[in-house]
Amino acid sequence: MQIRHAIEQDIPALCQLMTITWQSTYRGIFPDSFLDNMVAEKWAVGLQKAIQAEHYYVAEEDSRLIGMLSWGEAREPQFGQSEIYVINVLPDFQGKGVGQTLLQFALTHLQNSMPIYLKVAVQNEKGRRFYEKQGLICTQQRTERTIADFSVEEVVYQYL
Repeated sequence: MQIRHAIEQDIPALCQLMTITWQSTYRGIFPDSFLDNMVAEKWAVGLQKAIQAEHYYVAEEDSRLIGMLSWGEAREPQFGQSEIYVINVLPDFQGKGVGQTLLQFALTHLQNSMPIYLKVAVQNEKGRRFYEKQGLICTQQRTERTIADFSVEEVVYQYL
């Protein structure tokens, strides 16, 4: 597996990766109607802007994108100096060290920008266990985010 900067040519594969990952990860957390009606291409505009403006990386194996990672300045500075915005790994590659490698890659690059934080849906127990196993601390601080026509409660994790 290799990690490299995301480029514009990655956008179609990243759209697919995000759709597949969200449909798998958030089943039972987000409304089925939202997940069942996701259109991969709707991610494209946001991804294009993000790739240009943020630190955006992909994990690749045998020329296939299997994971993605992005980070940047804290959008909510009360939680830390830097924020990890996205770590997504295709379901078939979860539990095989891809997420751990992506997280460690980000933490290494952000070591001079601590504390680092990320947010996880409160109901995403698998994600929460993963971050706790990697040494991130659950602060118990919660925020709420609106996606489409529903709200999601998230909990803040920090790396100090």
